[in-house]
Amino acid sequence: MSTYHSPYRSHGTPYTSVLIALVWLFHSTGCASESRPPERVPKTATKEVFRIGIAETAPPVIFEKGGHPAGIEVDLARKLASALGKEIEFVSMFWPNLIIELRTQHIDIVMSGMSITPRREKLVAFANPYLVIGQQAMIRARDRSRLGTKDSIISNAIRAGVETGSTGEEYVLHNLPNATRVSLPTLEKAAEALIDGKIDAVVYDSPSIQWLVAQRKGDGLMAVPGLLTRESLAWAVHRENTELLTAINHLLQQWKRDGTLERIISRWIPYPH
Repeated sequence: MSTYHSPYRSHGTPYTSVLIALVWLFHSTGCASESRPPERVPKTATKEVFRIGIAETAPPVIFEKGGHPAGIEVDLARKLASALGKEIEFVSMFWPNLIIELRTQHIDIVMSGMSITPRREKLVAFANPYLVIGQQAMIRARDRSRLGTKDSIISNAIRAGVETGSTGEEYVLHNLPNATRVSLPTLEKAAEALIDGKIDAVVYDSPSIQWLVAQRKGDGLMAVPGLLTRESLAWAVHRENTELLTAINHLLQQWKRDGTLERIISRWIPYPH
């Protein structure tokens, strides 16, 4: 049984991070039945509740659906908690606070579409990556002739909408010298600003860009073909929690080998990868 609450403990703004290009870091070598017994892994803690930090603003990786968390991370979280013999507690919060809450041990793990970056690696311990994505630009379809390529996004003096605290924000800051960066609280808010003509493009995680374009077909949006970056998604734990990190990596290796990981991701991104 899982529980879910949304405390929004600290000050901040919501984050993030279907695919034009989605690259598996690992390849499955077989399939196994979903009815097989739970995996046996080392005991990771004495607590019965597994507190999972999430920010539900990056569909289809993690988002809110019908008042509950949904997406790739939620399915993987339930699978992970079951293997560890734990009850789930999803703790929803603002994206910039996820690492803060993990470092102060108010949560046990971050499972929220988090990319591995050098700055974050200094603060938390990352498990082995489970998915490789990239940043992608979204524009108004009527601007295709002016902004419809990666090169045009990089070279033009555009107003680039990004989500505060995201890797998209970092990318625009360091790689688009001609752009005016416009920070917004969520991808949805960025999309609205794009539709209203307040910005020229949105830079965000590729699964979410593709998802949003598909969900809002009547709004005249399009994803610019190709990825601007290559990023590995992984789960973060406290740097001192080496036992949990070892258990997670053990499970990931098993799930990649028996096809579990690919099956779960393909439920949400049923495209070649």
